[in-house]
Amino acid sequence: MDLPNDISFFAIINNKQKGPLNIHELKTLNISPKTKVWHQGMTYWENAENIPQLRSIFNPTASNNAIPPDVEKALNEGKRLLAIKFYKEATGCTLKEAKDYINQISPESIVNKWITGCSIIIFMIFLLGLTITILHYFGAM
Repeated sequence: MDLPNDISFFAIINNKQKGPLNIHELKTLNISPKTKVWHQGMTYWENAENIPQLRSIFNPTASNNAIPPDVEKALNEGKRLLAIKFYKEATGCTLKEAKDYINQISPESIVNKWITGCSIIIFMIFLLGLTITILHYFGAM
């Protein structure tokens, strides 16, 4: 069911009903996907994630899965701050949401996570080797 942009929602926040609220107001309240919401025409309260018009609150690219061209260009040039700025302007999301999104899709973040994981494994192997060496040394005495 398509909803008009000016629809009024009600939400349960901290066990209290709030509303009427528009989509922008819901976004500023930092509701979660599991926040119960209702609008006129609904029979029951639903999780916000189940209402298509509210999905963009949790995933700014829900309505458009394509990365904006200027964001992609900035990322390809290694200009992360510019990519964050462009994404924020293109989607109207908050600075934190833009930063989190760019970190999620950025090739460096994937490589950094891989390097961090490998570093931990190498360190654990080193500790295992050191432990075996110590046990062998004291066991031989």
